[in-house]
This record gives sequence, structure tokens and C-alpha cells, in this order.
Amino acid sequence: MRTAMNNFNPRSIFVTFLIAAALFSSPAFLPAQEMSDPRSAAASAADAPVRPPKIALVLSGGSAFGIAHVGVIKILEASGIPIDMVLGTSMGSIVGGLYAAGYSPEEMEEIVTTQDWQTVFMDRKNSPRDGYDQEKRRRFALALGFDKDGIRLGEGLLEGQNVLSLFTELTLHLLGTRNFDDFPVPYRSVAAEVLTGDKVVFSSGSLAEAMRASMSIPAVFKPYTVEGKRLIDGGIVDNMPVDIARKMGADIVIAVESRGALPKSEAVLKSAFAIAGQTAGLFIEQNMKPSRSGADILIVPDLSGYTTASYDEAVGIVERGTLGAIARLMDIEKLAEKISQSRPLVSPESQANRKARRDPPPLSSFVVEGGSENDKLFVLGLFDPMAGQKADPVRIRAAIDAAYSSGRFDLVKFDIKPEADGGFSGLVRLIPDTSAENAILLGVDYRGLYGSSVSSRMSVSPGIIFRDLTTKDSALFAEASLVNSARAYVEFFQPFGPFHVRPWAKYLLEYDSYDIDDTSFEVDLVYRTMGRESGQGYPSEGISTCSPAMVSKE
Repeated sequence: MRTAMNNFNPRSIFVTFLIAAALFSSPAFLPAQEMSDPRSAAASAADAPVRPPKIALVLSGGSAFGIAHVGVIKILEASGIPIDMVLGTSMGSIVGGLYAAGYSPEEMEEIVTTQDWQTVFMDRKNSPRDGYDQEKRRRFALALGFDKDGIRLGEGLLEGQNVLSLFTELTLHLLGTRNFDDFPVPYRSVAAEVLTGDKVVFSSGSLAEAMRASMSIPAVFKPYTVEGKRLIDGGIVDNMPVDIARKMGADIVIAVESRGALPKSEAVLKSAFAIAGQTAGLFIEQNMKPSRSGADILIVPDLSGYTTASYDEAVGIVERGTLGAIARLMDIEKLAEKISQSRPLVSPESQANRKARRDPPPLSSFVVEGGSENDKLFVLGLFDPMAGQKADPVRIRAAIDAAYSSGRFDLVKFDIKPEADGGFSGLVRLIPDTSAENAILLGVDYRGLYGSSVSSRMSVSPGIIFRDLTTKDSALFAEASLVNSARAYVEFFQPFGPFHVRPWAKYLLEYDSYDIDDTSFEVDLVYRTMGRESGQGYPSEGISTCSPAMVSKE
């Protein structure tokens, strides 16, 4: 380099400048960069580091159809494709959340195929009030709530406590990690704000809550509240969030659409329920169109023969997911080959998500928020014996279920809170019971006896319940029956903790007619009865006694 500088003649600068100006002003030299030495350019490109592509797995919503995602992931892992991030909506957020939490496809398959889904989707408390309500639900086909503002149809059938408890148990080891980008495989789920319709993307917080909020199917689950926002199923705003994966930096997106097909004929739209379902399906269909076109590979399993409620047929649905991925195996293998040119493929057990599986942290203490002071003391007594110990998912869930079963709360949430000293504490949030409402009831009963004589009896029974007249969960119930009988019944249900008393009074007039051998008979029976019932728990599960105080018969 020194020799070159020593031979350089400064007087030649002006001449050199003139020659260069003349050359580069010629049209032949205008695209000078394109005429660089191709061998030099190739060498520079080879020397430059190549960033390995980021691969995202995006899972659609679809209720029970979404179980098929598990079968698809089996094939993707078997092909060696590394999964760098996972996103999902509704059922896709659940499968995606479990994957982000470190579960293998085989472990997820065991979870979905051995789960008692009827129990998972049935919130049940063991309080006297809950037993009382169940008795009324069995007897009356129709119930309409009402208050001073008029008739209330309710926000949904379920709070989703058992669903939330299950997710908490399965993801407890990861609840202390608050930023979802800090997971070995970053995660996102999508929900919708019920008031504004805005899309809400979960990128931090409780993994269990992110999964739960995304699957709040309207009319089935009540809206789920997070940080003051009331959230419903994200499928109505972004049922397959390919766009979010791109914003997270995904270079390659593998999307899985596990849904039932929309009706192809108006002949099947014969009910208000079917039309409402079709309307919701059209909303979802519209927001999925750009997601389909935005994916590098779209896998659509054939799920004909199943419904959104086919949870008990999970084995078959997982298999359909596997077959759906196999149908795209040629494209999957081509993608794997392309990826292998810039980064190594991985075996299933070497997938990054497996690093998320670890023991839950020890919890130094427990804090209870919400409810009355008595509620807090009661719940703290359930959790405090576990303070200073490693968090045990089974024991934590048992404590959550015990608190909820008391009947005091609509929802019991559990979370793990990082502390300033690097440790962790348990946080229990109580959502007070707000289910008390007056109700109008209607039941119909028919009984028939056929033989040498024919007898039939039908009764139409309207009823009404007034709640909380004396204390919480107390109820005044009145009922009247018409047609083939005249019946009046009134009772007052008064719980005292786990105990209850129920005084009642009844008037019954039954009449019927019989035709035997061309002879007509009419029978009238009149009963007047008063009495009381008392016990622990409720008759269907607890111990009770029923004592008529006075009976008269005419």
C-alpha cells in the first residue's frame, strides 16, 4: 500500500478528473453499478451473513375442529421444520398456548383425547344455592331473568371457571414469565373487545388468561375481563392471525385452517339458530380471506362429519389433522429443503418449545384480591399452606376449585407474580358472585296411562323466583299449575353457610276422568300441605330432612 502511494503523482489529479468526467457522462457508463465485476459481487454476497428465516405457525379458531391442529403439528415436526413462533385464535390459541408452554404434539394429543370435556365445560358449585338452582333448572324448561330494567337473557351460559382452572394447571410453570416474547417460542393470541369490536392481541401477562380470553364464544361463555376490557372470542376480528405473524418478523408462515365448511345451500338454513350461525361464519370468512393469501403454506384438514361440539371425538379429529398435513406433504418437504439451505432442520425433541418445560417456581407467599375480608381470609386459608414451597399444579388447582365451589364467587383467577428480589408469589383474584337475579319460569308436564282404561294428565306450570330478599342466595319461589290440575305452591329458601332451611306450603286439586266399559268416572282429590325442609348441602348431594307440619285430604 505504501508503494502505491509513493508512486502517485499529484499533478495528474486534474487530468484524471477530466477523463473520469468524460467517461461517466457517457450513456454507456450511466448504470455503472450494474456493470461491476460479477465475480466480485458474488464473492461479496457469499461473504455477507445470511439471516436464517423465521418460521411462524398460525392456528385458526374452530371450536372442536381446532383439535386437528395437534395432528398437523405432528407432521410439521416430523419434517424437521423449526417453529420459531406460534399464534392462534380461539381453539388455535389453546393448542398454540400449550405448544408455547413446551408440550409435544403427543402430550397435547393425550390431553385433548383423555379430557372429560363435559366436566370442563360445566361450571358447578357445591353450595346450597347451586343445588337449589339445579333443581329448578331440571323442572322448568324455560327461564328468563328480570330486574328493575326488564327482561335479561344473560351474558352467556358459563363463566368458564373449569376451563380457566385447566389452563392454569397446564401452564403454571410459565406463568412467572410475563413477556410472551421471552418464551423459547414467542406466542400471541387474539380476542375482541365486546364494546368496540377492537382486536386485542395478547403479548404479555398470564398465558392461561390469554388462552381463556381468546375462546369466549358469545352466548356460550360470558365475556372475560382483563384489565377492565370485556373480551370475547377473537374469531370475529382475526380468526387466523397471519398479519400479526408478519409484524413479529416471520419470513415464512405456515397457517392451519381447522373449521367446518359453510353451508352451500339455503335448504339447511331453516331456523333462527342456523341463520345466526351462518351470519357469524360469514364475518369469520371475510377476515380469513387475506390470511389465506398471506400464508406461505395453508393446510386445511377435511373435517366433514364432525361439528363444533365434537370434543368427545378428539381422537378422530387429531387423525384428520394428520391426514390434512400429509396431503400437503410435498409442499412441506419442499419448504423444509428450502429452510435447510440457511439453517439446520431439527428433530421433534430438539424443537425450541421443549425448553419451556421446567418446574414451577417456589412461591414465597400468597396475596388475595377482591371479595370481602371474610372471603379473603377463607381463600387465603386454602392457599397459605403451600407458601414457601414449589408451586404444585395439582394442589393449586384443587385450591382454586375449592374456592369456586364455595359458591361465593363467579370466578377465581390464579397468577404468579414476580417479586423485586427475583422470587415469586401467588396472586389470587376473586370475582364476586353477581349471578343473583329474579327469574320467570315455565314448565310443561304430561303423563299418560294406556290400557283397558285411558288416563292422561298435562300440567302447565308457570313460576317465579325473587332473590336475596333476606340474605345473599335466599329465594322466594311461587308456582301455579293449570290444565288437569290446580296446584299452588310457595316456598322460601334460606341458606346459612353450608346449611339451609326451606319452609313450604302447597295446595293441590287433581281431577281426571276415566272411561271403563262405557261408564264415565270423575275423580277429584284435594290436598293441603305445609312443612319444612332443612339440611346440610342440598338434597341431591347433602343431607336433608323433610317434615310435613300439616296435611289434609278431601
